[in-house]
Amino acid sequence: MVALKERLSLDWLNEVQSRRVSSGAASAGGSGSASVAASSAEIGALPLRVTPSLEDALLAYGNRLLVAIRAQPSKTARLHDLVTNLGLSLPDALPVVKHLVDRGHLRKLEDDPLGNYLLYLTDQGEKLLAG
Repeated sequence: MVALKERLSLDWLNEVQSRRVSSGAASAGGSGSASVAASSAEIGALPLRVTPSLEDALLAYGNRLLVAIRAQPSKTARLHDLVTNLGLSLPDALPVVKHLVDRGHLRKLEDDPLGNYLLYLTDQGEKLLAG
């Protein structure tokens, strides 16, 4: 039986993006270390089409983050504290947080180069949890 974490993991997103970058580099005829460096830099910039089922999965995974932030008196929390307290991995949580920010459920009050954002639960995020 596949572990629940593996079934709900978002690791497959990285694999899909890696394949897109690889096929794009191959079709452009790129090779060598310069194209490898470009490919790894492009992975985060690729657009990802969010289907309704993917939207549901992102919200289900992100629900734990939203609930934990709502439990804070100021409805704010640092991402590194959240993932540590919830036992999540930062690489899995980052794309989910980006999605929640893009959808208006969370707001970044402070950006951080290491990803330790100060996150705020918006009214729209509250409505999502209530509904």
